[in-house]
Amino acid sequence: MWRCRIRALQLDPEDDVRFIYTININAKVNPPLPKGYYGNGFVLSAAVTTSRRLCENPFGYALELVKNAKSNVDEEYVRFTSDLIVVKGRPHQATTRSYLVSNTTRIGLDEVDFGWGKPIYGGPATGGITSFPQMTSVYVSCKNHKGEHVIVVPISLPAKAMERFATELEGMLRHASQPIMGAHQGLMFFL
Repeated sequence: MWRCRIRALQLDPEDDVRFIYTININAKVNPPLPKGYYGNGFVLSAAVTTSRRLCENPFGYALELVKNAKSNVDEEYVRFTSDLIVVKGRPHQATTRSYLVSNTTRIGLDEVDFGWGKPIYGGPATGGITSFPQMTSVYVSCKNHKGEHVIVVPISLPAKAMERFATELEGMLRHASQPIMGAHQGLMFFL
């Protein structure tokens, strides 16, 4: 999605682009967050490259960037990030060159029953599109028309960029032949 999005936006090839994502810190801090804690416990991490490198390299390049950035998030990173926010305040993230992703598929909102049955949808009221629609996607779980569990990945772009995004995604899926990584959390990526 990141690469298709950046290609669709037709950014300057030398622009730095970021894939920013939330990481749950419950297992990363000691002492751990208290049992039963239901607040937000996360930090942001980012994979950074140029638009040219992201678009010209194989799909595995982007996966390695994200994997490496994620592996750098440990207790020290969490504490440093917390201290930095206290000292400098929350950074302003809104930029076209950044793509912020939050995966809420394991929260269980699609299974909550308030007494009138299981929900059809469990996620942000805006359908996963946040106050920064052109830079954010909140992945949500729901059931499709067949009752199968699926993951919805909302994307918001200007109309022309959305047309290019659809073309990029179709091309990527059309040329899918071999998996580039094994099944992970119900997802398999092909290229």
